Amino acid sequence: MAVDYLKKGQAAPNDGYLFNKEEESKLRVNNEKLKLLGEIDGLKDKKIDILQERTDNLEKYAKKSNDTSFLKVTGYFLLGVLVTGIAVQAANKSRN
Repeated sequence: MAVDYLKKGQAAPNDGYLFNKEEESKLRVNNEKLKLLGEIDGLKDKKIDILQERTDNLEKYAKKSNDTSFLKVTGYFLLGVLVTGIAVQAANKSRN
């Protein structure tokens, strides 16, 4: 057995370290904290990977969105001007 309980005055069954209950408790708490910190570290690494993947996907989407040609943008602008002009003419005719 790795851990043996000893009573005061009892001989230790093997070589090693002897801790009182308070120190043993502190060591167990510290060990649990280290385990949790390791888990947190792993979760942070996963979060970084996820955020990096999101960033890459958003960058691809942005590049795809910016691939509109000059003629396409100009066409949409002219179409907007034309529709606005027709709407203004219709409004003027309806006032008269």
